[in-house]
Amino acid sequence: MKRIKIFISVMFTMLFFVSCAGPAGSQPTEITPSTDIAVHQKNLQETFDAMIICLGQEWNENGGQLLENSTHFKAAVESAFMYKTGMDFPNDNGSVKIDEYARISGWYFPFSKETVRTAIEKSYGYNHDTDTVYMSDGLGNVCSAQIVSVEQLDSDMTLKVSYRYGVTDIYDKENDTYDFSEYKTFEMIVRCISDGYLFESNTLIEQ
Repeated sequence: MKRIKIFISVMFTMLFFVSCAGPAGSQPTEITPSTDIAVHQKNLQETFDAMIICLGQEWNENGGQLLENSTHFKAAVESAFMYKTGMDFPNDNGSVKIDEYARISGWYFPFSKETVRTAIEKSYGYNHDTDTVYMSDGLGNVCSAQIVSVEQLDSDMTLKVSYRYGVTDIYDKENDTYDFSEYKTFEMIVRCISDGYLFESNTLIEQ
């Protein structure tokens, strides 16, 4: 009887630890200085696919072309949010508080809240009384982005990402590559943070 009690006790202990651990892969992989470049390239490509609408524009900490076309900027923030969280972008029947865009864009871009607010206030459908603006409403896009190389610049995990952006004719599923009929080449500076990436600048290199 004593052995049975010990056995049951051990089983309950094991079940407790298993239940606390959760299913394998349920926690996102933390970005650390030892993260392999190949892992960065895979993670960045997935994020690029989510925010594709804004990758054909240049920007820096002041916003630049990205905030000049605030409709594309809103679409990029909305898509990146849904990719990261698996949830719909916070809205009320398609209207969003500007503060929500300013807050959530800070997860991905280095723009100040004032910069985001000034740009989006000028966008279509801004309601001054409610301080809201319409969502991007699912903009279509025929372009793709393919990362060419990822280079680590310093120990603070700043990356230089070269990629091609443009219209693709053929997708090679086996090699996960695109054949572009027309494209631009960009270099993006990306800073690694604990739960993802901050896209600091995007520069056109060749057209």
